Amino acid sequence: MFKDYCIVKGGNPRNKKFYQILNMTREFCPENRQFDWAWEAVGKLNKIRNMITHQLVPDELEYAGLVNAITSGSEDLIPGPRTLKNSLAHLFGFMMAIMSVTQ
Repeated sequence: MFKDYCIVKGGNPRNKKFYQILNMTREFCPENRQFDWAWEAVGKLNKIRNMITHQLVPDELEYAGLVNAITSGSEDLIPGPRTLKNSLAHLFGFMMAIMSVTQ
């Protein structure tokens, strides 16, 4: 179903960049402003992945800023300490839930 949606919105998803797929996925899912943090966290997580993959020595301040943005975005939504691991676990659970609802 999502692949068909992507084709209608502009071609084969295999030929898209990550941010294009992210935006199409966000359009495909029900809109709810309280979930904006999750979509932003996915984009920031991809930036971390790009830093680690493409930079021999990633910028520590930029990395710390991205981690902080991810962990602070889930503030008051998860119990326990706001660590990157806890925030990513919460984000993964959220994405699994939102995608199962939209199928």
